[in-house]
Amino acid sequence: MINTDVPLRWGIIGASRIADDFVIPAIKASGGSEVVAVSSTTAPQRARDIAERHSVPHVLNSVAALVERDDVDAVYVGSASDAHASQAMEAARAGKHVFCDKPLALTTQEARQVVDTCERAGVTLGINQQFRGAATHRAIQNAVREGTIGEIRGVRVAFTVQLPPHATGWRTAGPAAGVAMDLTIHTADSLRAIVGSEVVSVAAFGANHGLCAPPHFDLLFGTMLFDNGIVASFHDAFTIGHSPSAIEVFGSEGSLVGTDVMRMSPGGTVVLRRGDEVSELALRHHDLYEPAVAAFASAVRGVGAPAASGLDGVKALQIAEAAVDSANRGVIAAVGV
Repeated sequence: MINTDVPLRWGIIGASRIADDFVIPAIKASGGSEVVAVSSTTAPQRARDIAERHSVPHVLNSVAALVERDDVDAVYVGSASDAHASQAMEAARAGKHVFCDKPLALTTQEARQVVDTCERAGVTLGINQQFRGAATHRAIQNAVREGTIGEIRGVRVAFTVQLPPHATGWRTAGPAAGVAMDLTIHTADSLRAIVGSEVVSVAAFGANHGLCAPPHFDLLFGTMLFDNGIVASFHDAFTIGHSPSAIEVFGSEGSLVGTDVMRMSPGGTVVLRRGDEVSELALRHHDLYEPAVAAFASAVRGVGAPAASGLDGVKALQIAEAAVDSANRGVIAAVGV
């Protein structure tokens, strides 16, 4: 547990755009936190630029150099996805609390190793699933929990984007490539949070429109079966840029339709339908990353828990793995088997 009388001191692993545009500002806005170092082994000049923009005093060229520092209490792992697991475990072994971007790892086995390593080291592990903090997602979850639409009868999620050129690279080629590790991870986590139960099997189709290097899919479309019998459909794509993202929850007494809701910046609407009555839920939009950062920082100080835990990271990865397995083999794939 960190002394609450002094700031929580962060180190940033990876000179990513997410760190630059979202996570570092969220840390600085959360209060009681400060960023003391940025490290990058692959983009040292970008790390220097990020440090200059955000007045971060130290720029380092390795994870080891960052986690060995006595003035770093917690790290944000925001590097390429294939490096998350090894860097998270390196930080945990050095006694640093770990806030890791999704996916936690590229395989469930590796993700469990990260969780186990953090538990043995006695450090807090949180996953940067920023949609858990979105005003739209919270409004949908609250309405479902309050019984506003009765019993859930089905859910549809569309996380469809046209991946911009600056976001290609590891997303489209290499071990972490494909829509599953980038978008389906978010879809799975959002659905688990909304439905409030676990996915037991996935049936999916995959397609490649030429953006991702084979055998990786740049589109996945399918269904998830939850252990309470609810069925959800999902449509995740890197190659569909002319349709707003959506979450639609259908209940016995009404429906909730969220439009333009799977987005990194605040925005979107949620409409409640009950019979002939149609109304838009009142939303107070805010930065998506600040709630996740604040919850993690509080957990490090011994208050509450991360918005998304290491176990949440494992379960989202299991679902994404099952979707890819189903699409590859043409079968209904069990989750976690």
